[in-house]
Amino acid sequence: MTKWWEKNKSWARYTGGALLMEYSVGPATAQTDQNVLKVHVPLARRHGYAVINVYLPSLTMLMIGYLTLFFLKDNFEVRVMTALTTLLVMATLFSQVAASLPKTSYFKLVDIWLLFCIFSTFFIIVFHILIDVLRNRTKAHDRYDHLCHREILFTKERHELTRRLAPGPPHSDFVRLRKSSGLLHNPKEKRPAHSKRIRLRVSVAEMERFARIFMAIVFFIFNIIYWISAYAI
Repeated sequence: MTKWWEKNKSWARYTGGALLMEYSVGPATAQTDQNVLKVHVPLARRHGYAVINVYLPSLTMLMIGYLTLFFLKDNFEVRVMTALTTLLVMATLFSQVAASLPKTSYFKLVDIWLLFCIFSTFFIIVFHILIDVLRNRTKAHDRYDHLCHREILFTKERHELTRRLAPGPPHSDFVRLRKSSGLLHNPKEKRPAHSKRIRLRVSVAEMERFARIFMAIVFFIFNIIYWISAYAI
């Protein structure tokens, strides 16, 4: 039986389709080992399936999240909601891919790619929050400088009027000047004190520029290391 099988190895062949959904079937071989028949069917993974169903959708979502850094600074809700939507889509894609692949105790390359996309989108959201905080502080700082400038001008004009007017109750021109300058005392309005003046070391434009450059550099460095490691395996 063994000698007959060794002479007729070509008799065993795979008659099904060579191209499956995720794999391609190679030529089948068979051999005997102590009256045990062993059949070897090589399977090669098709890269097109992973590219179309995993890499292209996740890359598209990542690019949409990155483009939110170029939105107008005043549209904080739009920028954050767009980034959060891409993050949710990325998490859903990750769960679907993890459910369709065999379960392993180690990270697969596709897991590393999807986790990188998820964490990149998370850092983009963090940059949006930092940019919005800096923008609000810049507005408060500019408003405080404007109030200080008006108060200085008002003080100069008050001294000039005080010098020209006779002592007594405030003159109507003096009151009218205070109303026109907008500096009449309002108990509900809190003016920032000089000791609490906000001094910004980083501007909004600098933070935006840093976020764009940082995310782009991280993306390119990760892709270089990722694809070198993928083809080296």
